[in-house]
Amino acid sequence: MTKPEIGWWRVGGITAIQGAITLCWVIYNLYLPVLLVQWGFSQQLAGLLLIIENALEAVIEPLAGDVSDRTQRFLGTRLPFILAGVILASALFIALPALVILGSPETVIRGLLPIVAVVWAVAMAIFRSPALSLLSKASPQVKFPLAASGLTFIQQLAGSLRFTAYGFILSLGAPFAFALGTGVLLAASAFLRWVTPPEAPSLDSPREQYSFSWAVLPFLIGTALGLAWGLRFLMPTIAGSLNPFLGEQTPWGMFAFSVAIAIMAFPAGKLATHLGNRKAMLIGIGAIAILIHLLVYSPLLIVVTLSAILLSFAFSLVLNGSIPFVLNLVPTQRAGLGIGCYFGAFGAAMSLFDGLILPQDEITISLRATLSAIAFLIAGGFIAGSHPIQTQTPTP
Repeated sequence: MTKPEIGWWRVGGITAIQGAITLCWVIYNLYLPVLLVQWGFSQQLAGLLLIIENALEAVIEPLAGDVSDRTQRFLGTRLPFILAGVILASALFIALPALVILGSPETVIRGLLPIVAVVWAVAMAIFRSPALSLLSKASPQVKFPLAASGLTFIQQLAGSLRFTAYGFILSLGAPFAFALGTGVLLAASAFLRWVTPPEAPSLDSPREQYSFSWAVLPFLIGTALGLAWGLRFLMPTIAGSLNPFLGEQTPWGMFAFSVAIAIMAFPAGKLATHLGNRKAMLIGIGAIAILIHLLVYSPLLIVVTLSAILLSFAFSLVLNGSIPFVLNLVPTQRAGLGIGCYFGAFGAAMSLFDGLILPQDEITISLRATLSAIAFLIAGGFIAGSHPIQTQTPTP
């Protein structure tokens, strides 16, 4: 009997959406402080808006995932829900620079800028979980990590622009940059629509297939919180470790690290497919806890370089495994809700971090490394204690 293979066209559509989402957030994060200051708001308001947006994700992502699951059941596809979210997000995204261009800081329109920014972030949260949950239909379960490596690859490549290309992106001007992001998002959604044909509705399927075991929720939340906080401590720690050697070129070092994660995604996905996703994630987390301290305490450039390369591979194991980890815990028919709960918890953790943790420049680099390792190990504990609810073998 032929083993089911990955539907790479479908994975490509999901990957395109992931890349478009990441690109839009890079543009948004770079321009939001500029637009706010241009209209007389304080630059600190941008940070407050991000905290609010992350907090709203805790509610929006699970709701969106649940509604998309029901749409899949009744219509045989999630695409109408996804495309509606994309169109709304695209309209709001292009409206942000339009408000500044067409409006005036002295008019009542001034107060709309932060409101539209928050509503745009909500619109982005509406379709992310439903879109990524399509991975459950694009690959057999055992090959989820390899399929997810495409998501890690494009996310890291697009995300790397924030380290070195911010000057270029800002030089484009807000109208062109936001129009570019909107165009990429709409094109990605059109491609996803093309490669994702609808299925027959499943109204007659057993109701038990659609039940969501809330027993998995603590594992989803605990893993998301640990990975979110570990990531927030990790990236400044890496930058601080590279700074003594690279100085003003440190952003290029971070760019190289992000690209290395992207390159390592596919071999990491291959290894995780061979070992099993949970085991691969735990190996990656253990390696991160060790390698991050080698980065901090080593006085030799060669050791720091090798540690950074190995760390990029370990981090790829963890990033590749996050979506498959969720999909392995919940029934295929509830993939949207499962991923929504995970991303909702991730956003809540980010919001809590930004609201509760001291500014990172007030924390020593060695303490950041230790806190990052602890957070990742906490996530590892929840991953190790989790157990899949059922065995799924979706065929692309």
